[in-house]
Amino acid sequence: MTVASPRTARRLQRLRCLSLIAAVLVVAGGLAVVAARVADLWVNNTASMPEGLYRLTRLAGRTVARGTVVAVCPPSRVIAFATARRYLGPGRCPGNVEPLLKHVAAFAGDRVDVSEDGIRVNGTLLANSGRFAHDCAGRALQRIPAGSYTIAPHRVWLYAPVGRSWDSRYYGAVPDAGILGIAQPVLIFGIGNATCAS
Repeated sequence: MTVASPRTARRLQRLRCLSLIAAVLVVAGGLAVVAARVADLWVNNTASMPEGLYRLTRLAGRTVARGTVVAVCPPSRVIAFATARRYLGPGRCPGNVEPLLKHVAAFAGDRVDVSEDGIRVNGTLLANSGRFAHDCAGRALQRIPAGSYTIAPHRVWLYAPVGRSWDSRYYGAVPDAGILGIAQPVLIFGIGNATCAS
């Protein structure tokens, strides 16, 4: 049997201690993720809305008011584009992407006028709603044609009040069935200031 030197023994003791700390952190991290999902909490790290921790409140038959911030799973065509561009991280929507976090700017029956200079809802210009031809990586952005649109039943127009937000100004109204719930901030780390479509 070999007896380790005091120096080697200290190294082994530190290594065991670090291994134990790492194991505890892994377990704690896993428990935190489970707890967050049970409490319907998630972190928004896209810059088109204030970054931070949000709680999702299920609609449970309630209607959403204009201006309400919602978490929404977009339709498959939008998910496909976002996935190809890596605009969205992993999450609970189809395709395992995170939901969009946006304001509801228009509902069924509202008129939305789309131009390169901005979006108007029932004649009122939305702040910072101009459109860009390319994203921050220089890739062409798909955009719905400029013109006037009447929002169809069971659809909503999504919007975030920052210039580079990737929202309905590019892909149009989305089905309201994709709304997961109302997103309420719990702890905000910054303000939305998107520098890239997101």
